[in-house]
Amino acid sequence: MIGDHQQLRPSYTDYNLVRMHHIDVSLFERLIRNGMCYQQLENQHPHEEEEDDFDESLSQSNTYEADFISKLYRHLRLQGYFQHEITVLSFYKDQVQLLRKKIREIEQTDEFLMNISPEWCTDGTLFPGDIRA
Repeated sequence: MIGDHQQLRPSYTDYNLVRMHHIDVSLFERLIRNGMCYQQLENQHPHEEEEDDFDESLSQSNTYEADFISKLYRHLRLQGYFQHEITVLSFYKDQVQLLRKKIREIEQTDEFLMNISPEWCTDGTLFPGDIRA
C-alpha cells in the first residue's frame, strides 16, 4: 500500500461525531498505529496546491496527482502486477473519473502494456484500468 499516514486531517462540523467514531483518522494512520510495518520516504516531492475542478458538491480533481498515480500504475503493470492486483482509492468522484480515464488511456495506448495479455474477469466485471471509488 502506498499512502500518507501523516496527511492533514479533514475538518468536520460535528465534533462529537468525530470524537465518538474517530472519523478524522485515515486508513493509513490507523494501520501504522496498529503496528503495520512501513517504510517512510525521506524526501517528499513538494506538491503545489493545484485543484483543477472544485464545485458545490465538494467533488474535485487534481491533474498533477492523477498523472502521477497513472504513471505509478503503469510502472506497477510493467513490473508484472496484474490489473486486479492494483487498487487506486479516491474519495472524490471527479478524481475517480479522471484517474479512470488516464489509466484506461495507458492500457489502450501504451505499446508495452498492449503486449501483456489482458486478464480481466470472464464475467466482464473487471475492465482494463478499472478503478473503484
